[in-house]
Amino acid sequence: MWQDCDQWLKDHQEEMIQSLQELVRVQSVSTPCEKDDEPFGPAIAQAFYKIIELAQDLDLEVRNLDGYDVLVDLGDSGELWGALSHADIVPAGKGWSVPPFTAERKDGKVFGRGTEDDKGPLVAVLYAMAAIKACRMPIKNRFRHIIGGAEETDFRCIHYFKEHMPKEEIPVGGFSPDAAFPLIFAEKGILHFTLRKKWEKDTESDLILMRLSGGERVNMVPSSAEAVFGVTEAGRAYLEEAYFKYADREALLWEEGGGEITIRAKGQNAHACKPDFGVNAIALLMNFLSHLAFRPKAAQEACLALSQFAQGAFTGEGFGIACRDEVSGALTITGNTIAGDGHGLQISYDMRWPVTIPLTEIWPKIEQKAQEAGFTVQQDSQKNPLYLAKDSHLVATLLKVYGDYMGIADPQPIATGGGTYCRALPGFAAFGPVFEGRAELAHQTDEYMGEEEILQLAQIYARAIYALIGV
Repeated sequence: MWQDCDQWLKDHQEEMIQSLQELVRVQSVSTPCEKDDEPFGPAIAQAFYKIIELAQDLDLEVRNLDGYDVLVDLGDSGELWGALSHADIVPAGKGWSVPPFTAERKDGKVFGRGTEDDKGPLVAVLYAMAAIKACRMPIKNRFRHIIGGAEETDFRCIHYFKEHMPKEEIPVGGFSPDAAFPLIFAEKGILHFTLRKKWEKDTESDLILMRLSGGERVNMVPSSAEAVFGVTEAGRAYLEEAYFKYADREALLWEEGGGEITIRAKGQNAHACKPDFGVNAIALLMNFLSHLAFRPKAAQEACLALSQFAQGAFTGEGFGIACRDEVSGALTITGNTIAGDGHGLQISYDMRWPVTIPLTEIWPKIEQKAQEAGFTVQQDSQKNPLYLAKDSHLVATLLKVYGDYMGIADPQPIATGGGTYCRALPGFAAFGPVFEGRAELAHQTDEYMGEEEILQLAQIYARAIYALIGV
């Protein structure tokens, strides 16, 4: 029964690729609200406009939900199932080998921020819906593709959807194409928190920490960080000696001018759910600063403490919270944004904790360590773990779809540290887009979507949608 649908998608593969390119060229990073109908800023609004235009071209029912979400519908009766994707992206970061927003095609791939997370999968789902309609496949239920504008920040888009939709217009379940295959049945809890410390400004010492900066988003391992020092001649000589003694000069760069010296750390971006894929530039910088004596004294002590908190890389050993469970694996924690000046600093952390371990066993240890080092500590946001039964109807259905398409017998669901929309609506599971054996590039430099991959995704998602709403 899939020959006609697969061929329709194959015939539209080039259109799919071009649709993805158009979306990637929109730098849809969420920004503060400027207009009532643009709650996430003009770039998200522009991305929504292009998505609506594409859905209309595909002969799908579509509407804009007050600038918070785009809703694309298939079918007009029966039980409502759905997909959850998003048009917003994280900042591109530095270190790309190709421009991150030109959607360059090279070696059978489309490069750009958002190609994998989540614009490529978003486009694949739209074309999958269009294929089912164009091929007149019989359906008994409805399907709604909910495309949000704030997945990478605070989920306000999906919260708005839930608050403004009657119960019968909220899907009973479905999938989010925003993680990995075969299927995610467990997602670690996510906690974002901030440490702050203040001090008195110092203007008369030989080596004074003037400014600290690093990172762009709390859920992205930072690729750059820097410390700027004011120096006297004696301070410069001391810092230079320490630099040649302690610094990895490929990762820590020395820049000088205007009576200031900047130590700039170079790392590697990665999604905070997979910190082992990145190199944390803030941690590199703090490790170097921990070897120095500088003023203000409280700033030196703060940097030493932050270096100690980073012990064990991202395992939580420095906070005394390293732990794991059999379902979802080890806790991870990374300090991903930092800002400091002559009066103090603040650093924000992303922590992912195992699904079966209560947060109440972890948080008091963080508070104690932070307070002992002279920091105040504040929780910024919390998302509780997601844990679906492996034998549930949804999990079994989607795993069968994937296994049949890929020719894999008995594919097994997996756990992740990633956080998807599936936490926001009951009965949803993350399903793709990253195939087994393929590196995940979400939030990383040189993110891409394979030209054959987007076709495969559309064919898989067509089968998944039909398994939920077909006759």
